[in-house]
Amino acid sequence: MKANSIFVLTMKTCAPTDLSASQSLGKRLSDVQQFLPLAAKHADEDCEYVHQLRVATREAIAGLDLYEDRLPSQLVKWLRRELKRIRSAAGEARDLDVMLAYYENCKTSRLKKLKRCLKKQRAQAQGPLKKIQKRLSSDRRLSNRIVACVVALDLASADEVSAMVESHVAEAARSLAAVIQARKIDHDSLHMLRKRAKHLRYCIELQQESIPNDSLRKLYSATCSIQKSIGLIHDRVVVSQYLLKLRRKVCSKRFESCLKKLRRKEKCLAKRERKKFLRWFNGDRQESICMLTESLDAPKGIPANTTF
Repeated sequence: MKANSIFVLTMKTCAPTDLSASQSLGKRLSDVQQFLPLAAKHADEDCEYVHQLRVATREAIAGLDLYEDRLPSQLVKWLRRELKRIRSAAGEARDLDVMLAYYENCKTSRLKKLKRCLKKQRAQAQGPLKKIQKRLSSDRRLSNRIVACVVALDLASADEVSAMVESHVAEAARSLAAVIQARKIDHDSLHMLRKRAKHLRYCIELQQESIPNDSLRKLYSATCSIQKSIGLIHDRVVVSQYLLKLRRKVCSKRFESCLKKLRRKEKCLAKRERKKFLRWFNGDRQESICMLTESLDAPKGIPANTTF
């Protein structure tokens, strides 16, 4: 069975298969350090800085989860707490960026009013990012802890790292399979499916050569497809929820009517994206993904008849 072309994504070539544990995690933490000031100070120049920061924090957290046993517990606790704070602040700003992009070319007076509301909230969402960046840049707090991680992981042997990565990827794959096998398709279940797929994707990007490449390539493609498709649904749901919240605050009946129509449209678009995803994510596809997850524990890799 062939996937619809809009769902086909290729394996990223930047996965650090030949990097040591310290280089692998150090790179992800350094990405956070790089994009934090850009997102805090220059988001008005390019909103992708905020998006890249959120992605970087997720990848860094996945790396921390993987190498946690090889790092000082207090260091892991501090980094995880700060990364989650950054992710939360970047997430709120990014959601508003997405909504602004949806209504970028709207010219009616009521939609212009909506854009003004969005821009006001977006400006407010920038505040937490600036505060976090200022606090972490003082006394080189983040930089010093990145160095501490690299030093601690330099002591791990290649065999230890390989075993940790292989075990972590297999565990993340089993978690994804468990959600798929539950056979639930409500919004919360799809959101959990996306989270598990995203976590597995980040784990695979920390891959080592000891894990079957064919399994990883196919699983990576599947996780990217799931993440992207449910992400489109999630974006529409976020916009719909924001419009409902805004509608409860407005005084103008004409503006309220406009928001009601927009929300109805967003709900229809979310349903359309959901149907499109479920057509792709049918029983055969689910079974194929589960077989791929099981193949990580199998000595001979993927069964020959497993297709994507």
